[in-house]
Amino acid sequence: MKNLVITSLTQVWICDITYIRILTDFVYLAIILDLYSHKVIGYALLRHINTKLTLSALQMATRNRGEIPGCIYHSHRGVQYASHKYVDELKAHGFQISISRKRNPYDNTLGKTFIKTLKRGGTPISGNTEP
Repeated sequence: MKNLVITSLTQVWICDITYIRILTDFVYLAIILDLYSHKVIGYALLRHINTKLTLSALQMATRNRGEIPGCIYHSHRGVQYASHKYVDELKAHGFQISISRKRNPYDNTLGKTFIKTLKRGGTPISGNTEP
């Protein structure tokens, strides 16, 4: 994806997961962003980090955008994104699957930047931010 020129919506989607402290507990947020518009097109918020979390975000995004055959779907190497159920869902919608290189956070800078902005911009994070 390094030299890819983004020219339209639904050309590339990227995803990421983070945790957010809410009062005295943590929840996990999975997001899917359109790389062209930089808008969130799917998300899920659950108490557990698992395939259900990422699958819920993907299902919201595909409902919001409709059929998108050929769209590149880029994720990191997390087990939530590598599960058979998740990969089968991507294939059923015609995505081209792209996975970050090992130990390379630069493959998903928009996702990381979005999460950093979200956490700094008014989310109810206080005290310890480790899960």
